[in-house]
This record gives sequence, structure tokens and C-alpha cells, in this order.
Amino acid sequence: MITTLMGKNRVTLPAELIAELGLKRGARLEWLVDKKRGRLIAKVQPSRGQLLARAREIGRKTKRDGRDSAVNLAQWREREDTERAECLVREKRPVYRVRKPRQKA
Repeated sequence: MITTLMGKNRVTLPAELIAELGLKRGARLEWLVDKKRGRLIAKVQPSRGQLLARAREIGRKTKRDGRDSAVNLAQWREREDTERAECLVREKRPVYRVRKPRQKA
């Protein structure tokens, strides 16, 4: 399929392509450039409705399991901090840098 770049840098996608991908008005595309192969790649991004549906499903799973999402987040952050600190200790780097108070002149 060949398309033409129109005024204001607009491109019209062929109807066959839109039907094949199930695109609708307002669909969001992420454009990527593959310079090595001379390609322009368009990735279809999820709509806001799809993102909201995913977030709701995650919330439902958390609620069904009887877990509190705030507690889960706090535990996840604590694990992440612990892993970071352990990594820094292995590398023999200071875990936290404490600023020394400035001396008054």
C-alpha cells in the first residue's frame, strides 16, 4: 500500500489497513523510525478506554484476592528499596549520602 504525505504533514491510511487493525476515529499511533532499514513504523497504542478497563481489572483482581492495593504498593516499594540497598552494598558504594552541615564562616 502506498500513501502520500499531504499538507500539514497528514497521511491518510488505507481503509483496508484500518479495517485489518480494527482502528477507529481517535486511535493513537506511536511513530518509530528504523534508520538502518529506512522504515517508519506505526504502533497502535491502547485507547484511554482500554487503559481504564485494564486498570479496573487489576483493581478487581486485587479486591477479589482480599489484598489492599495500598499495602501491596508499600510492600513493593520496601522490597525495591531493600534490593537497591543490597546492590549498593555489594558494589561497596554508600547506600545513602548524608550531607554534612556547612561550616559558618
